[in-house]
Amino acid sequence: MKIAVYGMTPWEQEELKKLPLREAPEYVFVDDILRGETLKYVEGCQAVSILSNSVIDDKMAASLKEMGVSFVTTRSTGIDHIHKDAVKKYGLGAANVPSYSPASISEHTILLILSLLRKMKRNQEMVRACNYRIDGIRGKELGAMTVGVMGSGRIGAITIRILAGFGCRVLVCDPYESEAVKQYGTYVSKEELCKQADLIVLHCPLMESTYHVVDKDFLAGCKDGAILVNTARGGLVDATAVLDSLKSGKLSAFAFDVYEGEDDIVRKDFKGKYPDDPVFAELCQMENVVYTAHVSFFTDEAARELVRISTENAVDFLLDGNTRNSIL
Repeated sequence: MKIAVYGMTPWEQEELKKLPLREAPEYVFVDDILRGETLKYVEGCQAVSILSNSVIDDKMAASLKEMGVSFVTTRSTGIDHIHKDAVKKYGLGAANVPSYSPASISEHTILLILSLLRKMKRNQEMVRACNYRIDGIRGKELGAMTVGVMGSGRIGAITIRILAGFGCRVLVCDPYESEAVKQYGTYVSKEELCKQADLIVLHCPLMESTYHVVDKDFLAGCKDGAILVNTARGGLVDATAVLDSLKSGKLSAFAFDVYEGEDDIVRKDFKGKYPDDPVFAELCQMENVVYTAHVSFFTDEAARELVRISTENAVDFLLDGNTRNSIL
């Protein structure tokens, strides 16, 4: 039993080797995403372990099948990077980690919110310059705000509960209402959320109906000076429209942990130079924008669970021909 593991940190690799599995596989560790140039490393493997920045489309599924791979396990909850039709077409199995530590993403979301409200980027730049004045760093209190949360699944529900604990008035938009969430927030339409929210948080999945849900028209319907935070999926946001709204003052601040087209950016060191993406580069240089490189999930607890469950998925499938977390 042999598994090609893509994009796993040395710390995670050590955790992987400690797992008490039914049968210990042989691992091939690849310090990159799965793509055409790194496909050669799956030679002799029956499964691949990937993150959400590795895309399994028709061409990749066909190549994996041809090289003897029968199973794809993703160390993520999101599955939009795995084209189900392609996986089925070539007879591959596939599974995700439906739940690991949703609190990790919710806590990071709150971190980003507070960083914007307390102007932490400017504050830290001043401290680094040995400037200890308070010019331009007067902040806002989160508890005094109306916050709109789009998406009330596992992650959204935790964020909503935390926000309510701060004293926020929380508005929620999701086609599937949760009775548990109603204890902390009020469900409203997307239009009503935009109209009332001082701060909007994205926790919805990326699918055809939510692609660029935050576009020029969405932003036009927001309150003047609204704040936007995205820790869900990059494709939810039209980054150019957000940049224009920041320049015009329609949005007063933006924080993001995910970015459309981030496969060319995250997990890479650009040695002090911005990637060749003018919109991304301009956003990152703005004082009222905070970016983190798709790390909201990355805590000790979450990483251990992602490694454990994703690997158990592969071992179960290779031994039994099925797994409880199949996405097909």
